[in-house]
Amino acid sequence: MTAPLYGGLSRPSSCPAAGNPGLWYTRFFDRYLEGRDWAVDETSKRGWIESAARHRPDGALDATLQAVARRRIGLVRACGGDLAELRTSWRFVTGLGLPHPVENGFAWHPTLGLPYLPATGVKGLLAAWLWTLSRDDDQTDSVKEEAKERLRAWCGVQDDAGSLIFFDALPTAPPALAADVMTAHMGQWYAEGGGITDPDREPQKVPADWHSPVPVPFLVVERGTFLFGIAPRPGADWGERKPASEVAAALGALGEALAFLGAGAKTAVGYGRFEPGGSLLGALREAEADAAQARAQADRRAAQLAHFDGFDPPVVEVVGDADLGGLASRLLAAMERGDWPQDSRRRLAARLRDWLAERGEWVEDARSKTGKATKDKKIKKTLEVMKWLER
Repeated sequence: MTAPLYGGLSRPSSCPAAGNPGLWYTRFFDRYLEGRDWAVDETSKRGWIESAARHRPDGALDATLQAVARRRIGLVRACGGDLAELRTSWRFVTGLGLPHPVENGFAWHPTLGLPYLPATGVKGLLAAWLWTLSRDDDQTDSVKEEAKERLRAWCGVQDDAGSLIFFDALPTAPPALAADVMTAHMGQWYAEGGGITDPDREPQKVPADWHSPVPVPFLVVERGTFLFGIAPRPGADWGERKPASEVAAALGALGEALAFLGAGAKTAVGYGRFEPGGSLLGALREAEADAAQARAQADRRAAQLAHFDGFDPPVVEVVGDADLGGLASRLLAAMERGDWPQDSRRRLAARLRDWLAERGEWVEDARSKTGKATKDKKIKKTLEVMKWLER
């Protein structure tokens, strides 16, 4: 039998630009040593990992990830949750313990084909951080007690899933990958040391300074930005707590966990640290604020123009897209042009008088201040409206 099973198929030596690198990396390894019972040498392992690190996806992936991120944001918000966008402050390893012919696995999202942190890992990291705080003697008793309560409430206990839902941490842009290497000096001691029966007969398993280092290659995220989401679990007993406040507090605690503990593997040597970063959420919130401001402005304008309903032609058609600050001037100019019949202009002047009064721009004693009309716009508009009321 050909090894692997697809050995006779025509296939590229590296993942195509439009391909799924996760599928290619986990299922299409083809660098076994021939006739060696599925053995793989160190050169083949390193070559496969470096090939994955060199992969450059096509340009369409950026737009796909933006669309996925926006759908994820919509989903989390629809569930009453919130999100945080964080970037790696150094290298990040995810799924190192997964099985693979190169002996070091990697967690690839099944459909995106990109590295990610599963929701279980996100929840576990937050739980580990809360557990650490609850037993840290440098913390005050109130902080330790609060961490203990949050651990129970947010992450749950046996037979209780907790009050929060955690989502997979997905990349918002294609992460940059790299080939890294760890150098184990006593690999057999770590792997088989517990089974030593006679140290004299098994010197290779004994921890000692005569062992040669063995380079072990593995794949890492060199830099990337990921979207983390947390939402309240439906039906959870919140008591006097507010779900939105708890979600915000959980995201804050998760940020601390990612900054101090780190996610994934090799966190003891600095891997897996995250820091605030990324532009997607910030740009989206800015766009939402701008849209809300525009809607509010349009609503205010519509409410003000409602004062002038019932004229033919409609006032809105005559004044166009004028802002409210220039509305009176445009109306007076249109009246001067004769855009409405005389009786309509008199009624419109009465409406305009009431509208200016509501805005605090009507000057009751304008006639006694005629000399100031050239410098005071309120006096000038009031006098012009009075002129139409008297016609």
